[in-house]
Amino acid sequence: ASPATVATILTAKYADGLPMYRLHEVLLRGEVDVARTTLSQWAIKSGVLFAPLYQAMRRVLLACPVIHGDETTVQVLKEDGRRAQNQSYMWVYLATRSRLQKLFSLQQEGTIRVTG
Repeated sequence: ASPATVATILTAKYADGLPMYRLHEVLLRGEVDVARTTLSQWAIKSGVLFAPLYQAMRRVLLACPVIHGDETTVQVLKEDGRRAQNQSYMWVYLATRSRLQKLFSLQQEGTIRVTG
């Protein structure tokens, strides 16, 4: 997939809140047949590629005097060793300094450490 295609998929999923099955349906209406598992794999692989950017943004975030956070539950389907009914969480952090910084983190049941 092209970088533009993957960026569109990630924007639809995480910024617009479109579930993968609905994104798959949107693509089918445009006669683009991409399996939902492929869409999910693109999102997962992107997360690995974005890890250095995530770490850099995290350092900037933690250097700010005030950090705002929001926790949202998400459903993760077909995950090895977990039922679809298990709770997973997405945390969004926001801090201000001279410009806006956003940092997203997706975790399964449990807590996330944001300091230190």
